[in-house]
Amino acid sequence: MKAEGSININLPLPNFKNEIEEVEFHTERFCQVLRTKREKLVTNNMNPVLDYVHWLRFARKNPTPSQITRYKDYQLNGQIQTGLRERNHAGKSAFEYYLKDGQIYSARFPGEPFEDMLNRGLEWSQSNNSPEPERDKADVSGWKNAVESLVDAPIGAKRVQITGAGIAEGTTHGDNFVDIYEKIPNSEHGWIIRTIRFSSELSYAQYQDIALKKDPHFLDGLIGPIDAWFTEHILEGDSREVNQIFEKDFGFSKGIMQEDKFERVFQHVLPVAMNYSRVLRESHDPLEITKAFKAVLVENDLAVKREDQKDQGITIGTSGMFGSTKTFAQDAYYLANLQDRINWLAFQQVLSKSAGCGISGADFDIFGSVSASFSKRFINYLGLSNSVGKFGLPGRAGGVGKRGLALKGKTEGECQKITCRRCGWQPDDQDHREHKECPECSWAPGQPVEKPK
Repeated sequence: MKAEGSININLPLPNFKNEIEEVEFHTERFCQVLRTKREKLVTNNMNPVLDYVHWLRFARKNPTPSQITRYKDYQLNGQIQTGLRERNHAGKSAFEYYLKDGQIYSARFPGEPFEDMLNRGLEWSQSNNSPEPERDKADVSGWKNAVESLVDAPIGAKRVQITGAGIAEGTTHGDNFVDIYEKIPNSEHGWIIRTIRFSSELSYAQYQDIALKKDPHFLDGLIGPIDAWFTEHILEGDSREVNQIFEKDFGFSKGIMQEDKFERVFQHVLPVAMNYSRVLRESHDPLEITKAFKAVLVENDLAVKREDQKDQGITIGTSGMFGSTKTFAQDAYYLANLQDRINWLAFQQVLSKSAGCGISGADFDIFGSVSASFSKRFINYLGLSNSVGKFGLPGRAGGVGKRGLALKGKTEGECQKITCRRCGWQPDDQDHREHKECPECSWAPGQPVEKPK
């Protein structure tokens, strides 16, 4: 086994001009191994390529054992836990920032000023034709406005940022949040800024009423998309506790997962999440990384299913996953060996769910001939209050399976692309019919690919 922190990639690596070029290179490498299209990876909010490259960049700095330990904690309690909170619509998430050498750093990204990460993500989104450039810019400027306004503020000062759902077609901002920033004392740095993110179900009309009560001039000079305006413009908080501000002014979403329930879910997922964290650090194989990546989502959904059954008073073991006829005891929870469980999880289908910066869920065709299904996007589990910091990209899913022409299967309402293995015909995006044979050359599955003479 390689020592953690070592880099040993048996690949002819070019000299990358910047981080984006490096991400592009490994995106193409993953696509070739997974036999999938680039847009399927770059539109996933939780993108294993980005997680992999992030580790490579960190490891190239020759981190000490203590720094690697901190990084592992960041992966589990920062990246993965935050992403699962958004996937499960947990009530709130917390992020922390501190001042160092005149720059604001994230406790989860201590290797560089946090604004550098956001600006790099903004560059990525702009270079990939984002449908919401104003919102992407507001993601950066809004965060900057909030934290910079607290640097010289007294301890206990608060700021409120409304980061509602995106309004552009193809938006990567799928959910609706209120972020409350607070300057609090800290023994190591003197003070830090702690941000609590709350799930909300209010409309922009309701947000407008709340904002104008707090600041009658909030909408003065309104220009551009309303979601970008709210994201960029910050409201002042008051002396109330953070939870009280949200509960009284905004109210919790009805469908959120309570904190104690999420903690139970995460404890079930933790061994599989730790495996994904380990694989990212030790493997350069896109198949192995994606397999571990997918297992986290399926294990999470099994854990949620189990907790939902308990809430409903259903005895564990009477209902299988996703309508399966298996009993729960036959499902992944009760496989004795962790690796056996992960292998089983990697073959299961991932459900698509709305998450903070897009759709959470990506049913990768990691075994080629096993499945051609793909969902649209995965989760933002970096704990960012915006999408551009994670290189979030817009786009649509769809792809070609290895098995050739077949019936059009659907995953969460989206048809899977098919192709004729003889002549290469494909239906257009508006063709939702079932094709048992190719309308161009009459080839059908089971027939020889070569044309009869």
